[in-house]
Amino acid sequence: MKLIKGTRPALWVNTAVAWGGVILTNTITLLGKADNKKTGEGLFGGLPEGTPGMALRGMQQLTYFTMWSNIMVAAVTLMLALNPQKRTPWRKALHMCALMMILVTAVVYAVAIAPTNPLRGWSLVTNPWQHIVTPALTWAVWLIWGPRDMSGPGIIPRCVVIPLIWVGWMFLHGLVFHAYPYAFVNVVRIGYLVAARNILIIIVIAIAVCWVIKGIDRLLMTVTGRDRKRAAA
Repeated sequence: MKLIKGTRPALWVNTAVAWGGVILTNTITLLGKADNKKTGEGLFGGLPEGTPGMALRGMQQLTYFTMWSNIMVAAVTLMLALNPQKRTPWRKALHMCALMMILVTAVVYAVAIAPTNPLRGWSLVTNPWQHIVTPALTWAVWLIWGPRDMSGPGIIPRCVVIPLIWVGWMFLHGLVFHAYPYAFVNVVRIGYLVAARNILIIIVIAIAVCWVIKGIDRLLMTVTGRDRKRAAA
Protein backbone atom coordinates (compact mmCIF):
# COMPACT_ATOMS: atom_id res chain seq x y z
CA MET A 1 0.00 0.00 0.00
CA LYS A 2 1.48 3.33 -1.11
CA LEU A 3 1.33 6.07 1.52
CA ILE A 4 0.22 9.63 0.93
CA LYS A 5 3.12 12.05 1.36
CA GLY A 6 3.30 13.32 4.94
CA THR A 7 1.46 10.36 6.48
CA ARG A 8 4.14 9.42 8.99
CA PRO A 9 4.80 12.98 10.30
CA ALA A 10 1.04 13.52 10.66
CA LEU A 11 0.68 10.29 12.64
CA TRP A 12 3.58 11.27 14.91
CA VAL A 13 1.92 14.62 15.64
CA ASN A 14 -1.36 12.81 16.31
CA THR A 15 0.21 10.34 18.72
CA ALA A 16 2.16 13.10 20.52
CA VAL A 17 -1.00 15.15 21.08
CA ALA A 18 -3.02 12.11 22.20
CA TRP A 19 -0.33 10.86 24.60
CA GLY A 20 0.12 14.41 25.91
CA GLY A 21 -3.55 14.60 26.87
CA VAL A 22 -3.52 11.12 28.44
CA ILE A 23 -0.36 11.76 30.48
CA LEU A 24 -1.36 15.26 31.63
CA THR A 25 -4.88 14.23 32.65
CA ASN A 26 -3.75 11.18 34.61
CA THR A 27 -0.85 13.03 36.24
CA ILE A 28 -3.14 15.83 37.42
CA THR A 29 -5.60 13.25 38.74
CA LEU A 30 -2.97 11.25 40.64
CA LEU A 31 -1.50 14.43 42.15
CA GLY A 32 -4.95 15.49 43.33
CA LYS A 33 -5.02 18.65 41.22
CA ALA A 34 -8.08 17.69 39.16
CA ASP A 35 -11.60 18.68 40.13
CA ASN A 36 -12.70 16.02 42.63
CA LYS A 37 -16.08 17.45 43.53
CA LYS A 38 -18.91 14.91 43.64
CA THR A 39 -21.58 16.08 41.20
CA GLY A 40 -24.39 13.77 42.27
CA GLU A 41 -25.41 10.53 43.95
CA GLY A 42 -23.77 7.54 42.28
CA LEU A 43 -21.37 9.64 40.20
CA PHE A 44 -17.58 9.90 40.34
CA GLY A 45 -15.80 12.37 42.59
CA GLY A 46 -15.64 13.05 46.30
CA LEU A 47 -12.60 10.82 46.86
CA PRO A 48 -9.97 11.42 49.57
CA GLU A 49 -7.39 14.06 48.70
CA GLY A 50 -3.64 13.46 48.62
CA THR A 51 -1.90 10.11 48.75
CA PRO A 52 -4.74 8.15 50.48
CA GLY A 53 -7.07 8.69 47.52
CA MET A 54 -4.46 8.40 44.76
CA ALA A 55 -5.26 4.81 43.73
CA LEU A 56 -9.02 5.37 43.77
CA ARG A 57 -8.72 8.60 41.78
CA GLY A 58 -6.53 6.85 39.23
CA MET A 59 -9.00 3.96 38.96
CA GLN A 60 -11.91 6.33 38.42
CA GLN A 61 -9.99 8.21 35.73
CA LEU A 62 -9.29 4.93 33.94
CA THR A 63 -13.00 4.08 34.00
CA TYR A 64 -14.04 7.04 31.86
CA PHE A 65 -14.81 6.13 28.26
CA THR A 66 -13.04 9.37 27.37
CA MET A 67 -9.78 8.04 28.79
CA TRP A 68 -10.18 4.69 27.04
CA SER A 69 -10.81 6.40 23.70
CA ASN A 70 -7.84 8.74 24.10
CA ILE A 71 -5.55 5.85 25.09
CA MET A 72 -6.81 3.94 22.05
CA VAL A 73 -5.97 6.86 19.78
CA ALA A 74 -2.56 7.31 21.40
CA ALA A 75 -1.68 3.60 21.10
CA VAL A 76 -3.10 3.08 17.60
CA THR A 77 -1.52 6.20 16.09
CA LEU A 78 1.81 5.16 17.61
CA MET A 79 1.38 1.69 16.09
CA LEU A 80 0.55 3.23 12.72
CA ALA A 81 3.38 5.77 12.87
CA LEU A 82 5.87 2.95 13.44
CA ASN A 83 4.54 0.85 10.56
CA PRO A 84 1.70 2.53 8.61
CA GLN A 85 1.85 0.08 5.70
CA LYS A 86 1.09 -3.07 7.69
CA ARG A 87 -2.69 -3.66 7.46
CA THR A 88 -3.74 -6.92 9.14
CA PRO A 89 -7.40 -7.52 10.10
CA TRP A 90 -6.74 -6.67 13.75
CA ARG A 91 -4.70 -3.55 12.91
CA LYS A 92 -7.52 -2.36 10.64
CA ALA A 93 -10.08 -3.08 13.36
CA LEU A 94 -8.07 -1.26 16.03
CA HIS A 95 -7.67 1.72 13.73
CA MET A 96 -11.41 1.79 13.04
CA CYS A 97 -12.12 1.32 16.75
CA ALA A 98 -9.94 4.30 17.69
CA LEU A 99 -11.71 6.50 15.12
CA MET A 100 -15.13 5.34 16.28
CA MET A 101 -14.41 5.66 20.01
CA ILE A 102 -12.90 9.13 19.81
CA LEU A 103 -15.83 10.33 17.66
CA VAL A 104 -18.36 8.90 20.14
CA THR A 105 -16.41 10.60 22.93
CA ALA A 106 -16.58 13.98 21.20
CA VAL A 107 -20.26 13.73 20.26
CA VAL A 108 -21.54 12.34 23.58
CA TYR A 109 -19.52 14.96 25.48
CA ALA A 110 -20.88 17.81 23.35
CA VAL A 111 -24.49 16.61 23.49
CA ALA A 112 -24.94 14.94 26.88
CA ILE A 113 -22.15 16.06 29.22
CA ALA A 114 -20.77 19.52 28.42
CA PRO A 115 -24.10 21.40 28.78
CA THR A 116 -24.39 20.37 32.46
CA ASN A 117 -20.71 20.06 33.37
CA PRO A 118 -19.08 23.46 34.04
CA LEU A 119 -15.29 23.40 33.75
CA ARG A 120 -13.02 24.45 36.59
CA GLY A 121 -9.27 24.50 37.17
CA TRP A 122 -7.22 22.08 35.12
CA SER A 123 -10.33 20.75 33.38
CA LEU A 124 -10.35 23.99 31.38
CA VAL A 125 -7.25 22.54 29.69
CA THR A 126 -7.71 18.77 29.80
CA ASN A 127 -11.39 18.60 28.83
CA PRO A 128 -11.05 20.50 25.52
CA TRP A 129 -7.78 18.64 24.87
CA GLN A 130 -9.34 15.18 25.18
CA HIS A 131 -12.86 15.93 23.93
CA ILE A 132 -12.19 18.40 21.10
CA VAL A 133 -8.53 18.73 20.07
CA THR A 134 -7.57 15.04 19.99
CA PRO A 135 -10.81 13.92 18.27
CA ALA A 136 -10.61 16.67 15.63
CA LEU A 137 -6.92 16.04 14.96
CA THR A 138 -7.38 12.26 14.78
CA TRP A 139 -10.16 12.50 12.23
CA ALA A 140 -8.34 15.18 10.23
CA VAL A 141 -5.20 13.03 10.03
CA TRP A 142 -7.17 10.00 8.91
CA LEU A 143 -9.26 11.89 6.33
CA ILE A 144 -6.23 13.62 4.82
CA TRP A 145 -3.45 11.04 5.17
CA GLY A 146 -4.96 7.72 6.21
CA PRO A 147 -3.61 5.10 6.18
CA ARG A 148 -6.38 3.66 4.06
CA ASP A 149 -8.01 0.22 3.71
CA MET A 150 -10.58 -0.90 6.28
CA SER A 151 -11.74 -3.73 4.00
CA GLY A 152 -12.03 -7.40 4.87
CA PRO A 153 -14.39 -9.73 6.73
CA GLY A 154 -14.78 -9.47 10.50
CA ILE A 155 -13.39 -5.94 10.84
CA ILE A 156 -16.49 -4.42 12.45
CA PRO A 157 -17.08 -7.28 14.96
CA ARG A 158 -13.44 -6.91 16.03
CA CYS A 159 -13.95 -3.15 16.22
CA VAL A 160 -16.46 -3.38 19.07
CA VAL A 161 -14.38 -5.70 21.29
CA ILE A 162 -12.62 -2.87 23.17
CA PRO A 163 -15.83 -0.86 23.80
CA LEU A 164 -17.55 -4.00 25.13
CA ILE A 165 -14.62 -4.62 27.48
CA TRP A 166 -15.04 -1.04 28.72
CA VAL A 167 -18.76 -1.66 29.35
CA GLY A 168 -17.94 -4.71 31.46
CA TRP A 169 -15.19 -2.89 33.37
CA MET A 170 -17.38 0.17 33.99
CA PHE A 171 -20.30 -1.86 35.38
CA LEU A 172 -17.93 -4.01 37.48
CA HIS A 173 -16.35 -0.87 38.94
CA GLY A 174 -19.82 0.49 39.68
CA LEU A 175 -20.89 -2.76 41.33
CA VAL A 176 -17.90 -2.64 43.67
CA PHE A 177 -17.68 1.10 44.39
CA HIS A 178 -21.29 2.22 43.69
CA ALA A 179 -20.03 5.05 41.48
CA TYR A 180 -20.36 5.58 37.74
CA PRO A 181 -18.64 7.93 35.28
CA TYR A 182 -21.74 9.33 33.56
CA ALA A 183 -25.34 10.12 34.48
CA PHE A 184 -26.72 7.99 31.62
CA VAL A 185 -25.11 4.86 33.16
CA ASN A 186 -25.61 5.82 36.81
CA VAL A 187 -27.23 2.62 38.06
CA VAL A 188 -27.67 4.12 41.54
CA ARG A 189 -30.15 6.66 40.13
CA ILE A 190 -31.61 5.07 36.99
CA GLY A 191 -31.21 1.33 37.58
CA TYR A 192 -29.59 -1.40 35.50
CA LEU A 193 -32.35 -1.66 32.89
CA VAL A 194 -32.23 2.01 31.88
CA ALA A 195 -28.42 2.07 32.03
CA ALA A 196 -28.24 -1.06 29.86
CA ARG A 197 -30.72 0.45 27.40
CA ASN A 198 -28.62 3.61 27.15
CA ILE A 199 -25.45 1.57 26.57
CA LEU A 200 -27.23 -0.53 23.93
CA ILE A 201 -28.28 2.62 22.07
CA ILE A 202 -24.69 3.89 22.09
CA ILE A 203 -23.37 0.51 20.89
CA VAL A 204 -25.84 0.50 17.99
CA ILE A 205 -24.74 4.05 17.11
CA ALA A 206 -21.09 2.96 17.41
CA ILE A 207 -21.64 0.06 14.98
CA ALA A 208 -23.35 2.45 12.57
CA VAL A 209 -20.34 4.78 12.87
CA CYS A 210 -18.06 1.84 12.01
CA TRP A 211 -20.02 1.25 8.81
CA VAL A 212 -19.80 4.95 7.98
CA ILE A 213 -16.02 4.85 8.53
CA LYS A 214 -15.78 1.84 6.25
CA GLY A 215 -17.80 3.64 3.58
CA ILE A 216 -15.72 6.82 3.82
CA ASP A 217 -12.55 4.73 3.64
CA ARG A 218 -13.75 2.99 0.47
CA LEU A 219 -14.63 6.36 -1.09
CA LEU A 220 -11.26 7.87 -0.16
CA MET A 221 -9.42 4.84 -1.57
CA THR A 222 -11.32 5.26 -4.85
CA VAL A 223 -10.57 8.99 -5.05
CA THR A 224 -6.90 8.48 -4.15
CA GLY A 225 -6.59 5.71 -6.76
CA ARG A 226 -8.05 7.96 -9.46
CA ASP A 227 -5.70 10.81 -8.51
CA ARG A 228 -2.69 8.50 -8.76
CA LYS A 229 -3.79 7.24 -12.17
CA ARG A 230 -4.16 10.81 -13.42
CA ALA A 231 -0.74 11.74 -12.03
CA ALA A 232 0.83 8.74 -13.76
CA ALA A 233 -0.89 9.45 -17.10
